[in-house]
Amino acid sequence: MNKPNKISYKTYFNNRLREVHWHGFITYPLYLQITYKRKSIFFKSYYFELLSKPKYINFVTQGQQESLLATVRQKEIELCEFLIQKVENRFLLDKFKEQYIHYSKDLLNAMEPCFVNYIATFFSNEGLITIADVFRINTSKYCSFELINDIKRSLKPEMNKKLIDYLFTLAPPYLQLYQYLTVNPPQSYLQTFSVWEYTLSELQIIEFLKQYYPNTDYHITLKSLQSLLLQQY
Repeated sequence: MNKPNKISYKTYFNNRLREVHWHGFITYPLYLQITYKRKSIFFKSYYFELLSKPKYINFVTQGQQESLLATVRQKEIELCEFLIQKVENRFLLDKFKEQYIHYSKDLLNAMEPCFVNYIATFFSNEGLITIADVFRINTSKYCSFELINDIKRSLKPEMNKKLIDYLFTLAPPYLQLYQYLTVNPPQSYLQTFSVWEYTLSELQIIEFLKQYYPNTDYHITLKSLQSLLLQQY
């Protein structure tokens, strides 16, 4: 009987490339190597790239960059193990990167650009052009959830209700899910497609929406979320 082919994987800092600044820390870009049947593929770490964005600076305190990098490497290993277990004996090296790109994707980060467009359109339609521009320009540096929460505090109740109704009806459920995570803190601030697909509790989200947004239709949020998770890669 032939022995099954071993799938090996590792993360490494690619010292063939230029060093990069990672929140004030100088390092080489993080890469992955996947090997199967003596053939290897190499590609850049999604988590390394994602967390290098300025808006994630709050996750990094001075002197703790190496600790966060270790966490990023561990997340990559966990994802590789997840993907290999998912396909079992149907593993195809040529398809691995496609699966990686899909399941490593952070759901909130994926929704944010579309959410920002809806937010900017809403405030533009209300004649609040400056606020609309704040979202269009600054979401690369600041978290949209934090921006909208600060702005909501200055809105009149009727405008606040109009905004919530608009977002819940038309925009992706970025606001609802981000707030859900603040109420139910996750073990990780990286909420990937793999995490949401297999650990998301629909009942918990329904209870959350009933408590915090009792005047909205939670079915719209669930339908939008399910649509996102069913996206094909």
